[in-house]
Amino acid sequence: MSASAITTIPTEYTLPEVPKVTGTEPDLCILDAYRIAAAKAVADACGIELEKVYPGVDIGKKQADLYVAMPRFRLGGKPDVWAKKVVDEVSRPTSGARKEVE
Repeated sequence: MSASAITTIPTEYTLPEVPKVTGTEPDLCILDAYRIAAAKAVADACGIELEKVYPGVDIGKKQADLYVAMPRFRLGGKPDVWAKKVVDEVSRPTSGARKEVE
């Protein structure tokens, strides 16, 4: 087996590139990468700019969970409805989803 075959990762096993957010270093701080990913999910589902959502993604007290206070974004309507929209968007299967092994 050649060295290039070992170092080449098939595209189905790679993660998407983390978007750039001012003041973050996702390559050095994994929490930045997780916060950006959560902020991107909220931004995409609610139609808000990523830069505005990122500061609203907080790290839990035990640094194990991420929290997003939806009322902070003043989207109008009930925050629970917006939160459900985000969850539904994130939970939706993508075209690149792995297939069940039979």
